[in-house]
Amino acid sequence: MKDSFYSKKKEGQRLVQSENYPKSISVFLHDSKKLYKQILQFKSYSHMIEAGCMNIGFALDCAIDKNISYYGVDPVSDLIQDFTNRLTLLNKSKKIHIKLLCGDIVQIKSLIKEDLKQISKGIVIFPFNSFGNLSSPEDALFEISKCGLDVAIFTYNTDLSSTQIRYKYYKNCSFNNLIQTQDVKGILFSSDEGLHSYSYNKKFLTELLEQNGFDVQVRHFAQLGILYIGHVDKRVHNE
Repeated sequence: MKDSFYSKKKEGQRLVQSENYPKSISVFLHDSKKLYKQILQFKSYSHMIEAGCMNIGFALDCAIDKNISYYGVDPVSDLIQDFTNRLTLLNKSKKIHIKLLCGDIVQIKSLIKEDLKQISKGIVIFPFNSFGNLSSPEDALFEISKCGLDVAIFTYNTDLSSTQIRYKYYKNCSFNNLIQTQDVKGILFSSDEGLHSYSYNKKFLTELLEQNGFDVQVRHFAQLGILYIGHVDKRVHNE
């Protein structure tokens, strides 16, 4: 993830401006919120870590509704500062335990080390294809698994229809020299501004999760959405 691209005043902010969303992207975000609630309720999680929270906190309201602790993680410092200011104004930080952390999710153990022993059941949620923007997805899953945390990845299908919707979405963001490439991992969109966003092939991502000790469930939603839920086998790192 290129920090400068996603900074508050940079081009990456176009990705979260609703006027740039094709209808299918809006539905993707709407249906994601429903799934956050289902996931949190399913295993009675005590803590949620949102990786790529930006200055929004896509899953924050669901954490408040379920009365669980929320950790927002993002590598861009001005987004974390803006999110902090918004929470103060909205007075939401008094409803549940909320902590906002600036850093890469690969550093999750050091970011939450003071609280890790208190997390009985925790899950890392990657909203809005934030997983596809990671520079080291393999390392991220390895570190999350080592912490004994489950994972939920909200991303896009790699079929033609979904890819066409993504292309329209990025074009609406007015990115220059938008390039689509395909490799063994999946479909990558890049641009002159610094966009570098993958949607991973189902086989690639499922195997990557399993290699890092997760039991994987896959669920399709909306028109282009696909959700990967990984339940960590804590024995993997204890043996």
